[in-house]
Amino acid sequence: MTRTDVDKSGDVSIDEFLDHIRNHEIKLREVFREVDRNNNGQLDVSEVIEASKKLGISLSLQEAEAMIQR
Repeated sequence: MTRTDVDKSGDVSIDEFLDHIRNHEIKLREVFREVDRNNNGQLDVSEVIEASKKLGISLSLQEAEAMIQR
């Protein structure tokens, strides 16, 4: 909460909350573009498996397919 509560008032105003969400959305879009290796705007199973491997997470084909179907 400390990073979100910019004015250190002890609570988070709607403006602080919206700024926090916007900043995270930007970061998520950057990560998505990095994972989307073929730049088609969608993640496929192989991209999910490859990104997981880079994070040290081993996913089976079935697990990756289940993630995409959600």
